[in-house]
Amino acid sequence: MLQELIFLALVFLAVIYYTVKKRFYVVYTAFLAIMVGGVLQYLVSGSLSFSSIPPSLEILVLSTLSVFNWLLWIPTLAFFILAMDYPLCAVSGLLIGYGLGKWHSIKRKKIMFQKGEAKRKVIHSSLGLLLGGAALILNKWIILPLFAVGCVMSIILYQVKIPFFSGISKEVKRDKEWAGKGAFYFMLGSLLPVYIEQPWIILVVALGDGLSTLIGRFLGYTPIYGKKTLEGTFAGFLAALAVSRNFYTPAIVPAFVYLIAELIAPIDDNLAIPIAMSMLYLI
Repeated sequence: MLQELIFLALVFLAVIYYTVKKRFYVVYTAFLAIMVGGVLQYLVSGSLSFSSIPPSLEILVLSTLSVFNWLLWIPTLAFFILAMDYPLCAVSGLLIGYGLGKWHSIKRKKIMFQKGEAKRKVIHSSLGLLLGGAALILNKWIILPLFAVGCVMSIILYQVKIPFFSGISKEVKRDKEWAGKGAFYFMLGSLLPVYIEQPWIILVVALGDGLSTLIGRFLGYTPIYGKKTLEGTFAGFLAALAVSRNFYTPAIVPAFVYLIAELIAPIDDNLAIPIAMSMLYLI
């Protein structure tokens, strides 16, 4: 427990520091490292077999941040030594984290050039995971009105300035899009999964869409359809698989439904994906 608290404190302080310094590409890199590490851990479900030992999340994230601040190598190496009971877990976390951090250090100009998109997906995924987590805990008749109010507020933001919410909406809107569009489709798309009592689908949308866009934008080089890349699409598929295996058997089915909806849906992903995945329970 103490180890986890120290890790969280270090990451929190690093994120606050680089946010104040306006080095947003480091914050984005830390966020992506956490998402990638979490997905990898869920995919292997903590198995200790030689072929499926998960990389240490703590070492992965801290080694990523250590690329930008050498002082963080001290706690990184401390966590590395503590994890040596499972050497593959420690080494894989160190290599993946260092590689991710080094790559983003090289590509920081590209990231800063598109910092609006990175910021948009960080905020989108964070709020999505928060709302999805709340939907898993609270009664659906409490959550449904909240999402309905969210839909209305998203439309109002187009015309009226609301303290705090208007600021967030401005941060995440794309050029030539009306403020609140992404939030509106996300809230609207979430209503059906909540109603059929399968709110885990919201987590798939938040994690899969965020991870696919972030990796596709900055690490994707193989175009496959429209603006989508093989690397980003595969990352989203793995995220969907990681979440699905905790709620649906076999997990590959909702992961493929996510993949198809994400690739070819004629409407916004935030609306198409939850509707398509909900059909698994309605057909």
